[in-house]
Amino acid sequence: VWEWDIGVPIKYLSDPTMHSMPCLAMHPSFQFICGQSLDNTICCIQTAPKIKVSHKKKFSGHVVAGYACEVAFSSDQGRFICSGDGSGAL
Repeated sequence: VWEWDIGVPIKYLSDPTMHSMPCLAMHPSFQFICGQSLDNTICCIQTAPKIKVSHKKKFSGHVVAGYACEVAFSSDQGRFICSGDGSGAL
């Protein structure tokens, strides 16, 4: 995690099972960042009070291999999370 406008990392997340996350979305409460991981899961990173990977909040069941599917939250304070998959389903 980097501070805006400078290239100095403020937090280094190291997990050997973590894959690339090409798309990220901030939860409306600003307490989580969710990312579409290339291992066909949606991973959540807690931002408050400390930055850490939330292993209990991991969503799977869709295939995104080779596609840049984005993550989105519902407009009712982020009660639901959604993502597309490689076959065009939501």
